[in-house]
Order: sequence, then C-alpha cells, then structure tokens
Amino acid sequence: MIIFKNKILEYIKESSKFGPSKFKFDYLGSILNVLSKIREAATPSLLYLVFHDYEEVRIEAMELLEEIKDPKAIMPLFVLWLVTDWYRPTDALKAIDRHWFKRKEIKAFVPQLIQALGKDEETSIKIESPLVKSLIKSSSIRIDLRTAKEALEKITRQSYGNDVQKWQQWWESNKVTYEKDPKNQSKEKI
Repeated sequence: MIIFKNKILEYIKESSKFGPSKFKFDYLGSILNVLSKIREAATPSLLYLVFHDYEEVRIEAMELLEEIKDPKAIMPLFVLWLVTDWYRPTDALKAIDRHWFKRKEIKAFVPQLIQALGKDEETSIKIESPLVKSLIKSSSIRIDLRTAKEALEKITRQSYGNDVQKWQQWWESNKVTYEKDPKNQSKEKI
C-alpha cells in the first residue's frame, strides 16, 4: 500500500508541474477513491490537488480533506485562503477543526498580518512551514490589506478594522496567551 500511495503522490506532483492539461481527469475518480481509503496518508496527495489549477479538482480534494479531518492540512489550507479569493478553504478548515484559528501555527501569523495592515499595497508574509513551502514553491506569500484584516478578524475574533494602532495594542496585551502551545497542536511531518 505504501508503494502504491507513493506512486499516486509522484503522479500528482509530476502532473502538477506541467499544468492542468497534463493531469489525466480520466483517472481523477480512481485516484480520489484510493486516497479516501488510505485516510491520513492521503493528505500530502490531496494537498497537491487542492493547489491545482482546475476548480473541480480542488473541490474534490477539499471535500476529501474535510472528510479525513487530518490536522496537518490546516496550515496549507490557511495559506491557500490567504492567497486566493476562493471561498472553500475556510469551510474546510472548520470541518477539520472548528477551532483551527486557535492553533499555534496559525496564531504565529498575527504580528505579520498586523504589519500588513500598515501598508497601502500588497505585502509579503514569510512562511515557515516546509510543507507549505513545497506546495506553493516559495517561502513567502503576498497578501493585500483586505485579506490581512479578514484573517486577523478570523484568527483573533476581534474587530479593529484597518486601525493598526488598535491591533498593535491588542497584540501587546494578548501575545503571551497567543504564544502558548495549545494541547491540540498539529505535527506537520508529512
């Protein structure tokens, strides 16, 4: 089963390199069926599909991730939500863990998001996760002011709009609790 799983992941990675036209949609149903049976072991393959160019592929992969509920998918889905206007990642995050915004790896973005509010243009956010770096093929992402504000509001459950000073004051008062390691911290080793 491990050899078969690795072959599927290798096929998905190779197909993704050449764009959507090389991805064989004839095999998609079979691949997703196999991935659904191997549960958490399917997460890396499904994450490659979630970043696919075709929306149909992304939706199918997202639905399987929602069903599997592997916490290792939380960080990549969060980053996907930050870099796209596509609505599905937040639904998947809630399905995997309704308290996804409390996870330490997500809370770690708060200071960078506050800094992004102070910029009039898109700004770069550093990515620490090796898994996410491999999926997006970069160590940073670019986000705009609206996305930074939305993400801050979802993570913190606060609403200070675009007021950087209020956000910074809030962060100074709350960062100690945000830097604590919650009991449900995901282990990202994939």
